[in-house]
Amino acid sequence: MMGNFSDKREDGKEWLNRYETMVANDEDLFFDQDAYDYIIKHYLDLAEPAKALIACERALRHFPFSTELLLNKAQVQIVSDQGNAALDTLLQAENLQCRDPEFYIIKSAALGRLERHDDAIKLLQDNLDAFTEVDQYHFSFGACLQLAGRYKEAVRQYKKALALNATNEEALYELAFCLDLVGELDSAISYYETYLDIDAFSAQAWHNLGVVHNKLGSFEKSVHALEYSVALQDDFAIAWLNLGNAYMNLEKYPEAVNSFKAAAERDMNPDTMVCLGAAYEQQEQYDTAIVHYKAALKLDPSTEDGWYGIGVCLLEKEKYFESIHYFRKAIELNAKDEVFWLALASAEYETGNMVSALEAYEEAANLSPTNPDVWLDWSYLYYDVGDYERAISLVTTGIDEVPDDAELYYRAVAYMINAGHYTEALTYLENALIIDFDTHEVLYEFFPDLEKQKAIFKMIDRFRHKNNN
Repeated sequence: MMGNFSDKREDGKEWLNRYETMVANDEDLFFDQDAYDYIIKHYLDLAEPAKALIACERALRHFPFSTELLLNKAQVQIVSDQGNAALDTLLQAENLQCRDPEFYIIKSAALGRLERHDDAIKLLQDNLDAFTEVDQYHFSFGACLQLAGRYKEAVRQYKKALALNATNEEALYELAFCLDLVGELDSAISYYETYLDIDAFSAQAWHNLGVVHNKLGSFEKSVHALEYSVALQDDFAIAWLNLGNAYMNLEKYPEAVNSFKAAAERDMNPDTMVCLGAAYEQQEQYDTAIVHYKAALKLDPSTEDGWYGIGVCLLEKEKYFESIHYFRKAIELNAKDEVFWLALASAEYETGNMVSALEAYEEAANLSPTNPDVWLDWSYLYYDVGDYERAISLVTTGIDEVPDDAELYYRAVAYMINAGHYTEALTYLENALIIDFDTHEVLYEFFPDLEKQKAIFKMIDRFRHKNNN
C-alpha cells in the first residue's frame, strides 16, 4: 500500500514537470486522465485556480466525455467564484448521465455560491438515494445549511455525519466552527480537540481553537494554541494577529507588539496597524502609537479606530484641543459608538467646553444607556464642579439602567456622603457591598481625608460582621 502511494507520488511529480514544460513551450502532449486529475488537484491545493482551469480545458480537449474531468472543472469554477459557469459545466456532465454523489455535492455547492440556498438544499433532499456513504450526504447537507447561515441546523447534520463516521475530519472541523458561531464555545473546543487528535498539523484548527479560548477568556490556552498555529504555518497572518490579541488580553504588550509586527510583515492592513498602535499605547509610548495609527489611516482614511487612537494618545499627552479634532473625525465615520462620544466629552471638558461636553455625554447615554462608564463619567463632571445633586441624579439613573453594577452604587455613596445624605448613602453602600464587596476600595479615592476613610471603613467593617454572624 505504501509502495503504491509512493509510486503515485513519483508519477505525479513526473506528470507535473512534463505538463509545465509543455505549457512553457506551448506544446500539446498527451496525458492520461489520472495525470490530469493529479495536475488539476495540485493547482487547487496551491490555491491557483486559474492554472487549474487551464489544465481542465486542456484535459477536456482530449477527453470531452469524461464526467470526472467535467466535475473537476466545475469545482475549479466554483473556487473561482464562477457559479453560473459551473452550472453549465455540470449540465454537460448531467447530459452524460452523471448521477454519482460527487455530482450532487458539487452542484449544491455551485447553487450555494449563487445564494440559491433553497435550491441547493432541495437538490440534496431529493437525491439522498444517490449516496452510498450516508455520512457524506449529511456533511454536504450541513455545508449547504452553513452557507445559508442556518448554523444550528448545520450542527445537527454534522452530528449525524459523525454518528455514522466518527473519523469524518471535515464534519468534525465544520461542526466545531458552527458551534463557535452559535455560541456553544465549550462544545466547539471539544470538537476541535477531537479533530486535532486526528490531524495535529492543521494550522487552521489550532487557530480556531485559539480564537475560541480567547472568547472564553482562557488567554493562556489561546496563546498556546495560536503559537502552534503560526509554528505550523509561518505565513498565517490572521493567526499572528489573533496571537497578538491574546497577548493584549494577558497585558503582555511587548509580546503583542512582536506578534502584530509579524502579522503586518505578512499582510499589511489598517486593522493590524491599529492593533500595533494600541499595543504601544498601552505601554504609554504615545508617539510611537500615533505613528502606527497614522499608518493605518494612510492605508485607509476611513479607519475610525485610527482617528480614535490618535485622539486618545493626544488626550493622554494633555493635548486636549488637538484630540478633539481626531475624536470628531472618528464620530463622522461612526456616530453610533458611545466610546467615541465619551472620549470627545472628556476632551471637551478638559478644554473648558462644558456645553459641548454635556452634549457628548448625553449622546453617549442615548446610544448605550447600559454602559456604566457613561453614567460614571457624566456624573463625575458635575461632581467635579461641586454640583453633587446633579451628580447623584445621574448616577442613580445609571443604577436604574444597570442595577447590578457595583461601581455605580459606590459612586452614588461617594456623592451622597459629600452632599451630606448619610442615611441614603448607607443604604446604597449596603447594596454595593452585597453586589461586590471587594470593589469598596474605589470609595477611598474620593476621600483623601483620613478621618472620613476611617468612618467609611467602620461602616464597611460593621456590614462584614453583621453578615458573618
